[in-house]
Amino acid sequence: MEMRLRFEPGKEWALVGYSDADWAGDHASRRSTTGFIFFFGSGPVAWASRRQTSVSLSSMEAEYIALSETCQELLWLRRLLADLGEDVSKATTVFEDNQSCLSFVKAERTSKRSKHIDTRQHFVKDMTERGEAALVYCPTERMVADALTKPLGATKFRQLVEMSGLSM
Repeated sequence: MEMRLRFEPGKEWALVGYSDADWAGDHASRRSTTGFIFFFGSGPVAWASRRQTSVSLSSMEAEYIALSETCQELLWLRRLLADLGEDVSKATTVFEDNQSCLSFVKAERTSKRSKHIDTRQHFVKDMTERGEAALVYCPTERMVADALTKPLGATKFRQLVEMSGLSM
């Protein structure tokens, strides 16, 4: 299958990201998979799919770890755009499909069920508090990064490929 990146004219040149994770998708190790994709204008400019280094105890934790990895990439992309003369004064929108994860980022305190989450993952909170990332809920059926975390049926895969700015 041959695919090409597609950039459409007339789109606003803004950086937008999508972050997703499966939960314990690796049946041998029970580790989750992180997937993210960033668009600048209409086309993808950065993406990744990789196994997380630790086992998550919940889907929210897997999504939070993925969001942390996504925000680390976002920081690098924002610095690159600033070096190229782009205005990065506004927060970059990052879409996330797990509402518990979004609530956790906004929470003042951790609960008994989440106190074990590594402090390095709280990088996400720092980026939102500094106004570098704006986290927005995205329904799972519109989550472009879903294709980077798990096997999908042919119809769903083609739909997400099309949404990703790729053409077949």
